[in-house]
Amino acid sequence: MTSVLISETNTNHPPESYALATAGQLVPSDGYNPQGISPLRIRELQVKVALILTPYFASIIGRQRQSLEADPHDLRLASNVVEMADTAAGKLQTLSRNSFWHAVTMSDEWLNTAIGIIGTHLMTAVHVENLVHADNHPDVPEAKAYKTKYQGS
Repeated sequence: MTSVLISETNTNHPPESYALATAGQLVPSDGYNPQGISPLRIRELQVKVALILTPYFASIIGRQRQSLEADPHDLRLASNVVEMADTAAGKLQTLSRNSFWHAVTMSDEWLNTAIGIIGTHLMTAVHVENLVHADNHPDVPEAKAYKTKYQGS
């Protein structure tokens, strides 16, 4: 499993970091590989997947940041994550045409799993943005409560 480490600079991670971590889960490079695909081809596909996903992470982080700047007390989600994840998964299916990955991405099971993984990672980006907001606004009661809820006092 690929993870995104917590930033030491009190800022959210670049969208590319989230996208590459997500791509690593959607196109795993270890484990089951019945077709014997070379690790280099898998990595190339992961990079293509990350390039497709990066704008979604940039959008959701940007929208959340703008929402928090407009109202520092409102840490609710400012985007439709399910719609974004569904659209992104559809673009990944299009990307997979004429590739070793195509048959896998055309199954309903893969599509549902991909939407879940992408959606979870998009929510993680929002969560980190909220935590950064809480760190930068300790005087806002809602931000302080959010941070306490997830990180303790």
